[in-house]
Amino acid sequence: MSVAVDHSLGDVSITVTCHRHQDNGLASLRRWVLQDAVRAALLDHADDEFSPEVGRIQPAARLDELPWEEVTITVDGQPAPFRLCEVLDGRWVAVGRCADTDLTLDSRGVPLAGLTLVRVTDLANPDLWPHRERPGTPARQFPADADPAGVIIPGHARVDLTFERSRLLSGSAGGQPVRLDLNVPTHHGAAAGTIAGIPVSATWENGDNYFIYPDVPSHLTGSFAGQPVELHAAFHLEPGYLFDHGTITGHVGDEALDATVQRASGGLGSTRTVAVDGTVGCIEFTIYAAIDGPLTSGQIRGTVAGSPIRIDAVRTRQPGGVTTRVTGSYQGPPALLALVAGALLHFI
Repeated sequence: MSVAVDHSLGDVSITVTCHRHQDNGLASLRRWVLQDAVRAALLDHADDEFSPEVGRIQPAARLDELPWEEVTITVDGQPAPFRLCEVLDGRWVAVGRCADTDLTLDSRGVPLAGLTLVRVTDLANPDLWPHRERPGTPARQFPADADPAGVIIPGHARVDLTFERSRLLSGSAGGQPVRLDLNVPTHHGAAAGTIAGIPVSATWENGDNYFIYPDVPSHLTGSFAGQPVELHAAFHLEPGYLFDHGTITGHVGDEALDATVQRASGGLGSTRTVAVDGTVGCIEFTIYAAIDGPLTSGQIRGTVAGSPIRIDAVRTRQPGGVTTRVTGSYQGPPALLALVAGALLHFI
């Protein structure tokens, strides 16, 4: 449960939100309040000409690459530690933990200097926003692992990739080299290099659900092994920007690709789980994907042409920057692996 109080005076305002203590510390709250502030900042600049500073802020927030600093804010007369992040145009957010609640602050022009928080006890008729609940638990369930962890993966099925500096994907798939320049997450992206030793290039445009709602489009064009690739997708969102279903159609060379996407349950204890059923050429696939709450790990399970797929991704912060390891097993069309790996890396 969360309760927010908004204070405004002229062009400046600040929203203070109280949350129940989070089980994973403050990591998920930091991501939530920062991305919400970034969304509002982008809306403020929607009619402006493109600015590199504005363009970089959303992917930097998604990858947790914007700097946070330690600050102290007085709460009910006592100094409390907070972490603060500057967003854009004097907007900043902060997150802190007090004895009985977690606090997030979203400031639009209110200076930190001299800021003091006090408990409000005399709100006669507060505005209560209803919590948006999904209509029910999806019927599709993320599958349990049939093989024990640590099983030896044969070389022809092994996937061992590293994504670093938010740009370079390298390693091997099926014993063949992978080296791909890949800029994710971004609404307008490009990729070029090799997957399993096969040349690949692509550009894509993902609709921004901050401006396009509830049916968000996505388009990709490029080439794979010298053959043209064209894919078009549409993803339907429920109220609250919650994913519900989608479709993907197009072709990879001469082979048609058709898929449906549904929300599912299970997998990493998150609501960010989907099930994808489709065909590429004559090959059928069913793929489940799950992303954890803090957006730092993901899992892929399912089957491709009857063979199991099992891929895990974990994002960590290293001295040189953020690194994501993608490991597991896959047997199927390399083009489908490229799409699966790219989509997974877009979200963590």
